[in-house]
Amino acid sequence: MADAQVKRAVSVVRLSSYTDVTTSPTTQSGNNEAEITRRGMIQVGEAMDLDVSGSKVSPFDRPQLGAWLRNPHLFDALVFRSIDRLCRNLKDFVTLLEWAEENGKQLICLNPDIDFSSMIGKVIAFILAAFAEMEGKAIGDRVRGARTHMRKVARWGAGRVSYGYRTCPHPDGVGYALEPDPETAPIIREAVLRVIAGEPMLSVVRLFNDRCIPTGQEVARNRRAEKANKKRGGKKKSAEELRSDDDRRRAGWAVPALRRILRSESLRNVVHSGEVIERDEDGMPLRYGESIVTDQEFRDLQAAIAKRADPDRAGRPPQAALLGILWCVCGDRMYRTPSKDHVAYRCKAGYEGRGVCPGASVHAAEVEEYVEREFLALTGDLPLLLRTVDPGEDHSGEIVEVEAAIDDLTRDRYEGGLFKGEKGETRYRTMMTNLETRLTSLHAAPRRPAGVKWVSTGVTYRQEWQSTSWTTRRERLRENGVRIEISGKISDGVPMLDRIRFDHRKPAATGSDEPMALEHWA
Repeated sequence: MADAQVKRAVSVVRLSSYTDVTTSPTTQSGNNEAEITRRGMIQVGEAMDLDVSGSKVSPFDRPQLGAWLRNPHLFDALVFRSIDRLCRNLKDFVTLLEWAEENGKQLICLNPDIDFSSMIGKVIAFILAAFAEMEGKAIGDRVRGARTHMRKVARWGAGRVSYGYRTCPHPDGVGYALEPDPETAPIIREAVLRVIAGEPMLSVVRLFNDRCIPTGQEVARNRRAEKANKKRGGKKKSAEELRSDDDRRRAGWAVPALRRILRSESLRNVVHSGEVIERDEDGMPLRYGESIVTDQEFRDLQAAIAKRADPDRAGRPPQAALLGILWCVCGDRMYRTPSKDHVAYRCKAGYEGRGVCPGASVHAAEVEEYVEREFLALTGDLPLLLRTVDPGEDHSGEIVEVEAAIDDLTRDRYEGGLFKGEKGETRYRTMMTNLETRLTSLHAAPRRPAGVKWVSTGVTYRQEWQSTSWTTRRERLRENGVRIEISGKISDGVPMLDRIRFDHRKPAATGSDEPMALEHWA
């Protein structure tokens, strides 16, 4: 114990994210400091826990206060503005009071001034703690009610906006809605189109990082910097300028983050709470506003992600830059293998002595340089097109969604016990009638076969090739139908150009599936 004449005090400050907007940390801190001085104590620290719920988080589990409570030898008293700043849970308060008595610590409440050592003081404190708990529950109920109401009217509340969107005035003139952000929505749309076209997410991530496309955190930081610079008359900095060398190593896009964005219902801008999607009177999903992708594109995207969800493939680097592009004349793949003097591509069948394969081989660096040169000579100045599927007029996806909405509505009524009373009955019948009418019209709608659509990315093949890795380059070669066949061995002494055939179907470069071949063959 410190000198009995001078007690060591810790100032306790707490603020919830939405329940205590009128009780600023600065006011709490100042009042606590004044009381510590008035009592002749010395302040040895401050436990300031901001954005921490007093109802849900025990004092012992809070980041700063919990650290002090785990080291009781460092202080003699806790000073706080009111009991609800200490906790909003009666059980937590009783536990903390018992802990203080066992450890010889003094609890000092400013408003009201309570003597916790007396029985009457404890009774008053218990009553105030109970009221604080009741108030916390009431606040939570009001917040949940407000959020539920805002979801039902498609109004955006507080919280972080999903990447690709920004807030905008709600059409009814009250509150906010969401709309695609002109700066970030095209980034997400490009990622969607690339993944639908079959490009690996790892390839998209590397491409975005190579182009220094900002992540959500970097966009927020850029905008804060832009706002500060505007006040000082400066100009906006690019994402690359905002990243230090260390930031570039730590920050940037990653596959898990991109996957979360692409799997999220927020791409459709629908109103939901967890797995529950809010629906309008027609039984269809409510939306905060215009969405980044269409419902059909979202379904195609989820199918593409599921197709590539093989855990053995996820994140695995390619075995070779030209794997699947380079073939032996025997029809077997060639693999990149190191040898004593050089790295080469060899036919696996010939290398293992299988069949009648003559065992083709070629220097890796030489053939990779050749492929790059020939491919860019043909496509380098052409706009990079992504092959996407045009769903046509097939409404099967919408039919499945409407049928699912009918099933959900039926379960809500007959299993969940919702839509009770006369008003509930009327609302249920209206929604069910609208859904069934929509389902009938979808079944009767004409159908048009799906086709292929080519979408421009705004860059040329050469621009992308120079700024990306061989993972992406290999995908470009594949989607353009490039197939290279090798005959003969390195040891034969015949030049590579006399042993190579370069076939280029060229569908992606021109937006056509018509083949085009360029051949070198001895």
